[in-house]
Amino acid sequence: MTRARPLVLTCLSLPLFAALVAPTALFAQPDPAKAGTGLAQAAASEAGWAAMNSTTAKETLEFLVQVNELRNDLEMMRALLREGREEAQAIKDKAEAARRDPTKLVLKLADMLAARSDAFRKLVGWTDAMQAQVAELRRTAKDAEALVKEVEEIQPEDVRALKLFEEIDGRILPLIDSLRDPAQAARTLIDGQIREALSKPWAVGGLVFRIKLMDELQAVFSPEANITIVMEYLNGDLPDVEASGLYFGRDGTPKFDRLKFSTDAKAIESVLMKKGLSKLGEAIGDLGLPLTFRNLKTMGFDQPGPGGRLGGLQFDLDVNLAMGSLPLPQLKQDGIQIFSDGHVHLKGATTLKYELKPNIPIPIATTGLAFHKHAVEMSLKPEKVAISTVLSAAAPESGNAIGLDVTCRFGFPIRKIEFQGTMRTAGGLSFGRVYNGELSAEHIQGDLEFPSANDSPIMTAVTPLAVQGHFKFDKDGLIAKGKATLFNGPSIDSEIFIGTNGHGHITATADFQLFDVLKVAGELESKFTPGFKRVTANVVGMVDLDLQLFKVSAALDVDADTDRVAQGKLPIRAKASALGAEAIVDLPSFTPADFLIVVAALKRQLPDMYKNMIKALAAFEGHAAEVLAAEEAKIRQAVSDAAARAGVDAIRTGDPNVDKALGDISKGGKQIITELVDARVFGGKAATQLRRSASNELENLGRDPFGTFANTPQNALNELSNVGNLVTGAFGNKKKDAGDARRRAEEEARAKVEALKKSLDEKLGRLVSAIEGDRLDHLPKPTRQLDSRGQGVNESTRLRLLFEHAASAPWGSNAPESGEVMFLVRATGMKSTINTRYPDRSQRLSGSDVQAGYVFFQDLLKADAKPKARIGIPRLKHNSALPAELIASDEIQRLVELHVPEAEIEGYRKLYERKLAIKNETDEPMTVWVNAEARVRRDDAFNWSWDSGVPAEKAATAFLVPARSTKILGEDVTPFLPNQSVADRANDSESKEDKVAVKGRRFRLWAESETGERWEEQRSQDLWVVAKNAKIQGERAYRDDKIQTHTYVLKPKTGLRDFAERQLKLRNDTPEPLTLKLRYRSSRGGQSRWYTLPELVLAPGTTVRPRGSDGFAVRASRVVFEAEGPTRRYTAHEESPVWLVAEADGRRMYRGPKIGVYLHVFRPDTRVSR
Repeated sequence: MTRARPLVLTCLSLPLFAALVAPTALFAQPDPAKAGTGLAQAAASEAGWAAMNSTTAKETLEFLVQVNELRNDLEMMRALLREGREEAQAIKDKAEAARRDPTKLVLKLADMLAARSDAFRKLVGWTDAMQAQVAELRRTAKDAEALVKEVEEIQPEDVRALKLFEEIDGRILPLIDSLRDPAQAARTLIDGQIREALSKPWAVGGLVFRIKLMDELQAVFSPEANITIVMEYLNGDLPDVEASGLYFGRDGTPKFDRLKFSTDAKAIESVLMKKGLSKLGEAIGDLGLPLTFRNLKTMGFDQPGPGGRLGGLQFDLDVNLAMGSLPLPQLKQDGIQIFSDGHVHLKGATTLKYELKPNIPIPIATTGLAFHKHAVEMSLKPEKVAISTVLSAAAPESGNAIGLDVTCRFGFPIRKIEFQGTMRTAGGLSFGRVYNGELSAEHIQGDLEFPSANDSPIMTAVTPLAVQGHFKFDKDGLIAKGKATLFNGPSIDSEIFIGTNGHGHITATADFQLFDVLKVAGELESKFTPGFKRVTANVVGMVDLDLQLFKVSAALDVDADTDRVAQGKLPIRAKASALGAEAIVDLPSFTPADFLIVVAALKRQLPDMYKNMIKALAAFEGHAAEVLAAEEAKIRQAVSDAAARAGVDAIRTGDPNVDKALGDISKGGKQIITELVDARVFGGKAATQLRRSASNELENLGRDPFGTFANTPQNALNELSNVGNLVTGAFGNKKKDAGDARRRAEEEARAKVEALKKSLDEKLGRLVSAIEGDRLDHLPKPTRQLDSRGQGVNESTRLRLLFEHAASAPWGSNAPESGEVMFLVRATGMKSTINTRYPDRSQRLSGSDVQAGYVFFQDLLKADAKPKARIGIPRLKHNSALPAELIASDEIQRLVELHVPEAEIEGYRKLYERKLAIKNETDEPMTVWVNAEARVRRDDAFNWSWDSGVPAEKAATAFLVPARSTKILGEDVTPFLPNQSVADRANDSESKEDKVAVKGRRFRLWAESETGERWEEQRSQDLWVVAKNAKIQGERAYRDDKIQTHTYVLKPKTGLRDFAERQLKLRNDTPEPLTLKLRYRSSRGGQSRWYTLPELVLAPGTTVRPRGSDGFAVRASRVVFEAEGPTRRYTAHEESPVWLVAEADGRRMYRGPKIGVYLHVFRPDTRVSR
C-alpha cells in the first residue's frame, strides 16, 4: 500500500517553464505507420490523464526538457533511418555518419530513462527487453570503439542502435509527448488550485472544504486519488468534519462522487447535538422545549441536495414538549437535512400538526411564565414552525389570571421567535391585541393596543379608555410604557401595568390636555379589577379657568367608578375648588359638555369667592388705615374743641348710626364695607352716604377684581370728608370757627398723607408692580418607590401661587418713617398618592385658598438708618405636599431684595450664602487670601459672580488671622495690602470701622504663615459652603433667621519634610537706597518656572522679605537680580544665579520641620561697578 503523506509542492524551473510554453511541439513524428495511429495517441493521452500525479507530472516535464536539448541529434537519427529505407542502407556520407554516433545517442536516451522512477518508465512503456538490448549495445559498442576510428563505415552496433532508436522514437517518445498536456495541467492544478485550497477554504456547490492529506504518488486525476478533505459546517459553528475520496477532473474541478465521511457517525451526532444545530435548537431549548436527534447519517455527495448543495447531514428530530420526566408525547419530524451552509430542508409531509392533550403547562425558562393549550404546526414551504398557545403565569381557567392567546412563529435556523395574538381575561374575553412580539429565555416583549374592539370590557360608561405601547411580560404581569387616552382626551405618556392576577392600573403624571383645549397640570390614573368587573378612573390637578368675574386657577378632581352605577348613582363625581369655594357635581359621563356643567357649578360659588376676597382684603386694609385713623383722631379732636368753645360737650349728630360710623373710621374703612355686606341698616343722611360709598367699592370690585382698593387711603379720606360735612351740617353755621378748624385739620392730614404716600411710592412702587400678578408654578418631579415590575407607590404634588391686589401705605403717625406693602395670595394645590401594590391606600387631595400677606418696612424713610423688613404670609389651605407659605415668603423675599435692596430682611428666611471664618490653630499669624463667588444683583435679577468674574488669584483679598484664633473674614479682620508688615496689618484690621463680612456660596483660598508654611488645598479646588438642599427643590440654599458662618480650619504642619526652596530675605547695609530688579525660580502646583518680582526699593539699613504678585513671600530655589543705587551698582548675579539651597550628593534638597530662610546682604565694601 502506498503511504499517504502531506502534499509537497515544488516550483517549476525556468527551462521547464520555457518548454511548456513553446509554441511548437517537441517531437515531429516520422510517419503514422511508425509513430502510431491517432487512436493510439488518444489511448496514450487517456492513460496519461489517469496516471498523472505530482511525481509523474514533474518527471514528464523534466524529461521533455532533456529531450528538447537533443533535438538536432534526434533529427540526424531520423535522417539515417530515412536514408536506410530509401537506398538499402547505403551511406553516402560516411564522415557525417561518423560525426553523429547513433549508438551514443541511443545510450544517452536509455540513461535518461534509467534515471527516472519505475512509475515513469512503466508509464512511457520502457520494457525490460529494451533495457536488455541497451546493455548488449553498451557492451558491443565499447569493443568496436577503436574500429570506428579506422573504418569509415557503418558498424553492426550502429545498425542495432538504429533499430533500438526506431523503437524508442516510434513508441516511447510520442507517448511522452502526448503526456505533455496532462503533466502541465497536473502541475498547474498542484501548484495553483490545490495550493490555494490548502491555504484557505474552497467553496464548491455550497460545500466549503480544505485539503488535508493526499498521496503524491497517486494520480490526482484518477478516481483512486482518495484525497482527504476537511469540511466546514454552519460557518464554523460545527467542528471540522473529515471526508475522503476526493479527486480532480481534467479541468481541475473537484469530484465528489466517491467522497465518504471519515469522521465516525456517532462522533458527528455528538457534536451535532451539542453545537451543530444551535441555530435550530437554541431558542426552543431556552424556552423549555428540548430537542432529541435520531438516526443521523451522511448524504451521498453524488446526489446534490436542493440548490445543488453538497455534504448534507440527515437526521430525525423529536421536539420534546415534556419538561424533565413528564411522560408527554413528542412532536416528531423525520428526514430533516441540514447542509454545510446552514440550509435546512424538511422531507416528508408539507405540514405536521400536533395538539398536546391533556394541557400541562410547560415553563418558559426564567420568565416565570408557561405555555398552555399547545398546538404545534410545522410547515415545509416556507420552512416555519407555528405554536398556538396561551402565555400565562397559571392555567388560564384558574383564578383571575390574564393571558396572551398568541401564535409563535419561527424558522430554521432559529434566530428569534415572533408572536402575535390577543389579551384575554380568565373567562376568555378578549380586551386587546399584542403584536411585534418577541419571545426568548430572558423576556417576553412586544407592542399592545386596547381596546381593539368596541365590545371590549374597558369600553364602559365610566370612560372610554385606550392604550397603546410597548410591553414586557413576566410572572407578575405586563408592564408597558406608551400612550393612554382617558375621558376622551388626547393620548398622554403613561405607564401601564396589568398583573397576571387580573388587577391593573394606568398612570400619567405630567401636563396634559383634556378635550384638546383644557390644559391640566396633575395626575391621571385608572385602576381595574380582574375581568374588568370594576374600573375606576381619576384626574386630579390644576386648571386655569375664566369665571368672568375672576380668572382663577382651580383645583380639579374627577372620580369615575363603575361601582357607583351598581349603587344606582351616576358613575362620575367631579369636584372643583377656587378661592376657597368648592363645587361638586355628579355626571353620567365626562365630555366637554359635562365639563361646562362643572364650570357652571363653580360659577355659582362666585359669591363665596367674593366674600373670601373681601375678608382677605379687610385683613390688610386694617393695617393701611392706621395712619388714617391717627389723622381722623386729630380731626375729631379739632371738631370737639370747636364744639366746646360753642358750648357743646361732644359731637352729636342726632343719628346714633352716624356716630358709630365716625368711630368705625378709626378701625379701618373696610370694616364699614364688611358691615354693609352683612346688610346692616343705617339710618339718616350719613348712613345713606356711607352705603353709597361702600356700594361704589363693591361695584369697582365687580368690574375690576384685580385693581380694587389700590387707592384705599384716598377712599378713606373721602369718607372722612363726607362725615366732616355731616358734622358741619349738624352744627349749622353757628360754629364757623369749628368748621374752619376742621378744614385746616383736614388739609393738613391730607397733605401729610399725600407726602407719605409719595415717598412710599418712590421707595416701594417697583416692589408693588413686581408683586402684582406674580405667579409661581411648583411642579416637582413625582417620586416613585417601585419594584422591578413597576408596582409600588407613586407620589406627586402640585402648587400654584398667584400674588395680586398689591398696594403700599404709610404705617402711621407713630412711625412716620415706616411703611407697608399689602397683597393677596391665591393658592391652589393637589396631592396624589397612587399605591399600585395596595390600591386601597391611594389618596387624592386638592384645595384652594386666598389670604392676605404683607411686608412691613421699618425706618424706610428715616435718614441715616438701615431699613429693616419683615415678611408675613398667613397659613394657606391648599392640600399640596409643598410648604406654600415658605415658597410664597421666598418669592416675596426675592422681590424685596431686588427692588428694595437697602432693606435688611429679618426673621426666618431663605439664605444662599454663608460667611467665612478662618480658625488658625497654629502658633503664628496667618495671611489668608480669599476669592468668593457671591450673589449679586444685575438687571433686575440675581446672578452668581466671583470677585473678578472668575476664581482668579489676582482678584483675591488678603486677611491677617492671628495665631490661635478664629476670625470671620471682613467682620473680625479686614483686608490689607500685600506688602504691609505684620504690625501694619494688625493695626489696619483694628482701625477700620466699615466692616463687611466676606460672604459667598463657594470660595477659593490659600494661606501662608510668617515662617513660610503654605496651605494650598483650596487654591485650585472649590470650597462649597452651601450644599444642595432637598427641602428647597435641590437648591444650594437653607432657611434660618440669620446668615450662618462656615469655619475653615488651618492646622499646623508637623514632622520632618523635604524642601527644595528657601524663603528669601534682603538686607541693605549700604548708606544709600537700592533699586532692586529680581527674578526667582519657584514651584507652584507641581510646576516650576521663573517669576518676576515687581521693582523694589531697599532703604538703607533695612531688611525686607519681598512678596510676589500673589502676596506670598518669595520662596525660591534660585534667584537672579541686579541692584542699583546713586553711587553703586550690583550686577554679579544679573545672569549667574544665586542658589538658595546648597548641593549635596548631587541634589539640592534639605530636610527639616519647616522651610528655611536665605538672607542676602548688600554690603558697602562689595565690589561694585558704575
